[in-house]
Amino acid sequence: MTSPDPVDMAALAFLQPQQGSPNPARVESPDEWVETAEGRIAVWRRGAGKRVLLVHGWAGSHGDLHAFVAPLAAAGCEVIAIDLPAHGMSDGRIASIPDLARALLHVAGRYGPLCGVVAHSVGCAAVGVALRDGLPAPRTVLIAPPARYADFASDFARMVGIDPQALLDALRRRDIDVDGIDFPAMAPRLASRALIIHSRDDRVVPYANGEALAAAWPGSGFLSCEGLGHGRILADAAVIEHAVRFLTD
Repeated sequence: MTSPDPVDMAALAFLQPQQGSPNPARVESPDEWVETAEGRIAVWRRGAGKRVLLVHGWAGSHGDLHAFVAPLAAAGCEVIAIDLPAHGMSDGRIASIPDLARALLHVAGRYGPLCGVVAHSVGCAAVGVALRDGLPAPRTVLIAPPARYADFASDFARMVGIDPQALLDALRRRDIDVDGIDFPAMAPRLASRALIIHSRDDRVVPYANGEALAAAWPGSGFLSCEGLGHGRILADAAVIEHAVRFLTD
């Protein structure tokens, strides 16, 4: 019997989000489901008014952005929260950023027009690809955005002890666009107005990623934070206030 190729195994692991146990207080059945090429997407809806889409990060779920729901609803928005493909209650076991972006386009087609999007981490990259491919979102809040998919994959390869170039090649063989997803390179062609938020002590997505994206995106705003890391930033009152004001002013 042939032994599994460790590089192919690493590529599969890279595409499979390792999800922790959800917060029991936030586990509830979806309000609706959206059928997409990536499977069924779980959807939660709160509030009424202009629609804002919440997009969580890798290995997360809709509940990660729970703190944004009530303030946005109070500001006159209908909040559309989803579990991305292969996350939470949505279908699938593996997913790439292009897969996530295609699902976002399906969701926007169902619930648009959107007045804006709030995204976190790898969810930001998925939003960037979706914007490039036609997602209509006049305003976009990007929290802790990664800059380049190839860098994300290379960091994972080093973490699991695999040659980064070998992992990138394995992903290319799967027809995954690890080279073309360069957010700063895409930014000048994106029509959406952006607010980029990043904490200097983020140990998951380095702060320099957010700086590079803000520098490349014409007219974007940049909110620099201290001491909020990669996850605590989603519950910070000042961050939420800035995001809601940006989306609703």
